[in-house]
Amino acid sequence: MTKEEIINSLSRGEEPDIIIYRLKYDNCPYVVSYFSDGISLMFRITHLPDGRMSRLTSVINEGIIIIGDIKCVTNNNGYGTVLVNELINYAIENRMKVIKGWISNVDCDHLDRLVHFYSKFGFEILLASKDEKETLKYADIILKLA
Repeated sequence: MTKEEIINSLSRGEEPDIIIYRLKYDNCPYVVSYFSDGISLMFRITHLPDGRMSRLTSVINEGIIIIGDIKCVTNNNGYGTVLVNELINYAIENRMKVIKGWISNVDCDHLDRLVHFYSKFGFEILLASKDEKETLKYADIILKLA
């Protein structure tokens, strides 16, 4: 089952510049779920008028949201911030207690930006052990909600 809804639009003029969607999937085509009972949750921004998309993918499992990936059409324009804020709002509205994920070594060219990005939302950054760093993990990120 797929449920898509427009949850917001933002504009600098009369016409919207971006439209923000929330999509819930039983089986999301964008997220590889390691949890058989997980529900995939995606927030998507459609950039107008060209239709390009920025997105945040995540999985909900046992009341915890696990961030899979954030892809934005451009950096440093606030799209990632909009997506994470929508995810946090969703978690609070649905009485979830934790959002977590991890920062990958694949992003080694901008790890400092990622640490700053997640820290500004209150995520705790837990650096991976030496053994974990030899894989793909740089750090775990955890946001505990009241």
